[in-house]
Amino acid sequence: MCRLKANQHGVTLIELLVVLALISLVIGAGWNVFALAQSAWERHQLRWQAEATVRLASQMINHELTNASFVEIRNTEWNTSELEDGDRIIMVVNGEIIIREIKSAGNTDTIIATTEDGTLTLSFTKPLNTMDGNSPHHPIANCVSFAVTAQDSSGTDICDLKSVITLSNMLRGKGFPVSSSSLYSTPELSNYQPGDRIRYRTEVDRFSPTTPDLNYPCGG
Repeated sequence: MCRLKANQHGVTLIELLVVLALISLVIGAGWNVFALAQSAWERHQLRWQAEATVRLASQMINHELTNASFVEIRNTEWNTSELEDGDRIIMVVNGEIIIREIKSAGNTDTIIATTEDGTLTLSFTKPLNTMDGNSPHHPIANCVSFAVTAQDSSGTDICDLKSVITLSNMLRGKGFPVSSSSLYSTPELSNYQPGDRIRYRTEVDRFSPTTPDLNYPCGG
């Protein structure tokens, strides 16, 4: 049995409580620092993933629309009678950006961009020619601008990316349809509010060569 010497004292209850309180403060401060670092890391990861997703979606949309010969921007769905076989629609479904291909045998949806901890939104517009002197200003021909935005689970924007595409394959008389549902079809019918979906089609006017005139004299 260990006995205390005359000049030795044990730990009092108050001293023990003080030590335990100091240890709790140190542990609490360390835990707060760890929690802050963890939260900062999670925000960094979320933003990095969102930026990568937004860039990928923007590249895919740019690739799809560059050669479009027909484009229609809307805020509402299309009726079946308005769609043609081969049409494609880019829109957001359940927070994911999809391409819906219209086929007579049945439509096919392909996801081109998605996020695990949030949602994506789309906005399509035609840039306006603010120097044309018209009121309202007319949209710039053969041009579409769009924005892809990533949001967190609370609906707060994380990042967005805006792009402008020159439609180099637009065919005369087959470009933007004129209707009360189509945004940016004519200055009189357009309200110039962004649409959240776009329908497009790719057609090509192929050159049809004719048989050359073999009787044409050379150098005559």
